[in-house]
Amino acid sequence: MQQVVLSSDILTQACLQDQGTAAVQTLFELARNKTVTLWTHPHAVTEGCARLQASPEMNPAQRMAELLEIVHLLPAPGVQLKQALALIQEHPQMSAADLPFLLSAAAAREYLEEFLFVGLEAGRAFPGGNVHSPEDCLDLLNGQIDTGPIPFVDLRTQQHDILPALESNVFQVIKSCRFILGPEVEKLEKRLAEYVQIEHAISCSSGTEALVLALLSLDIGPKDAVFTTPFTFIATAGAICQVGATPVFVDIDPRTFNLDPVQLETAILALARGDANHPLPRDAAGLTPRAVLTVDLFGLPADHQRIQNIAAKYGLVVIEDAAQAFGGEERGSKACTLGEIGCTSFFPAKPLGAYGEGGACFTRNSALAETMRSIRVHGQGTSRYEHARLGTNARLDSLQAAILLAKMHVFPAELARRADAATAYTRLLSQVKALKTPIVPDGFASAWAQYSLLARDKAHRDACQGALREQGIPTMIYYPIPLHLQRVFMPLGYSPGDFPETEQVSQKIFSLPMHPYLSSRTQERIAAILRNVNAS
Repeated sequence: MQQVVLSSDILTQACLQDQGTAAVQTLFELARNKTVTLWTHPHAVTEGCARLQASPEMNPAQRMAELLEIVHLLPAPGVQLKQALALIQEHPQMSAADLPFLLSAAAAREYLEEFLFVGLEAGRAFPGGNVHSPEDCLDLLNGQIDTGPIPFVDLRTQQHDILPALESNVFQVIKSCRFILGPEVEKLEKRLAEYVQIEHAISCSSGTEALVLALLSLDIGPKDAVFTTPFTFIATAGAICQVGATPVFVDIDPRTFNLDPVQLETAILALARGDANHPLPRDAAGLTPRAVLTVDLFGLPADHQRIQNIAAKYGLVVIEDAAQAFGGEERGSKACTLGEIGCTSFFPAKPLGAYGEGGACFTRNSALAETMRSIRVHGQGTSRYEHARLGTNARLDSLQAAILLAKMHVFPAELARRADAATAYTRLLSQVKALKTPIVPDGFASAWAQYSLLARDKAHRDACQGALREQGIPTMIYYPIPLHLQRVFMPLGYSPGDFPETEQVSQKIFSLPMHPYLSSRTQERIAAILRNVNAS
């Protein structure tokens, strides 16, 4: 998204003339449509208010507040003021009246990678660039909006939208110096539990650690079998192995890419009977079946109603890996509440992502919640230096909690935008018969962590990805090598062909850019390229 910095004189003109000239009005309209982002500096707002004070019919604070619903404020650290004052001293032609201008330029140069500075003094130079008129700015934007690179996940635009809340929350943590399990962590856990409508949310240091906490709290370990999907990130099966248990892989439903309940029951019976009706790991005869670890792939919950019925029939507990699905739903229940324990990740690219690692576990069981809270702090018992069990260091730090709290404010709106983007992709690509668009079964809602297509075969996928790459559009393959064929799991003894649905999907699947800030122009551009590939 293109970045435009407005000077104080443009802000003043916008207030006096109901958003200024036609060119300025167009800039504001582009900003409302999320095509460009408008910025200004707090000092420019102060100067604009002072100018407006001369108009007796004007309420400067009210008009500026209305504009700041559209225009973002640049960060204003004290070092910028010192730098601007130094520039005034170094250049005799400058005076204190230039301070708002210099601060805007300095802040934009420091925070934005690329930007256009717009003001009434077109042609005026500042360190690192020149001022453009609104008309010239529009001419430059017209050549950039539809041709620039597209991010796969646009964290920067999201940050622009929530910057004031981020600054405030992070400042409070720095001010308090309570960096580990500070009040922000407790507040976040309460917000998370309220959002998914469950009794307990236990934050931790990553999505992987969330899975480990869940498994350890259930005393799952050596000689135990945990049924799971081979079509997921390695963390799912890695966590099982980390506690000493053995993953027993189960093939996927090719429509949803999630664990197939029918194949699950076949695998459970095969392990119990020691027969060959389902591929089992080497030395499976000594394993005790304990749990099913589902995965809500790409944001779509697995069919937990059917899976829970099967698990209950054979005395197994269900753990939900909702690392990609926070915000998703199944039959009116939120992801993270669909098993005995639900786990999620706050990796930056997730639907709700931190600015580092983070995760959480969710449960209705108070005893399990207490156990997980203990395990995440070295097995702590009644006090800091009394320990009830062996544990790990898996705490979420307060800075990440502060960031997630800022993001929670916009999360529901972002989920709606993701759903709209997915609907638009499906509408634009539904006529491309060579590509299979994702489905969401009745009664389910996806968090749309990814939007993934199936090509005819690997060669067709390569052609689609290549055409998009030539136009600066990134794609990803989740996941090119199924877990049962990964080198690290070779000791389990699985072979190619053991899970045919997973292996076929891994050769055909690829994901398009997906985030809440995708513009309709961008989606139309992506779809046009894919339609062109499949028309030839």
